[in-house]
Amino acid sequence: MEYENGDEISPWTVNLGGEVFFNFASDALQFRPEGVEVDELMEVINEVYIPKVKGDPDLLNYPELGMYANFAEEAEEIGLPKEPYEDLVQNLQSELGEFDIPDEPPVKRKLVISKASLRYLRHWMRRLKRFARNMLRSM
Repeated sequence: MEYENGDEISPWTVNLGGEVFFNFASDALQFRPEGVEVDELMEVINEVYIPKVKGDPDLLNYPELGMYANFAEEAEEIGLPKEPYEDLVQNLQSELGEFDIPDEPPVKRKLVISKASLRYLRHWMRRLKRFARNMLRSM
C-alpha cells in the first residue's frame, strides 16, 4: 500500500527511500503537557522510550496508551516533573464533570427491521445491481 504524504502529516511520518516510516519522536512530543519543556521530553524519548521500543517494538502500537507518561506517578518515574501531569488530570476531570460508571455494561439490542423496510431495501438493491450491470456492459 502506498501513501501520499502531505505536509500536514509530515511530523508524524517520514518518507525515506520511497517507504513511509512512523516518526515516533514527533508523536511522543504531542503528549507533552504545558509545563514540560521540549528538551526534558526529548531526553526521556532518547533515554527511556527508544530503548523500550528497541526491546519491544509492539509498544509502538498506540504508545500513548501503553508507554507514554499520562499520570504524575508515571512522569516522576521517568524523570519528568509531576506537576504538569497533575494539572492535566485535574483539568480533564473538571472538564468531564461528574459521571456515573454503570455497574453493568450496556446490552446490544437486536436490530428489528419491518417487512416494509425490508421490501424497500430489496427494491433498491435490485436497482443498484441493474445499474452496476448496465455500467459494466457499457465499458
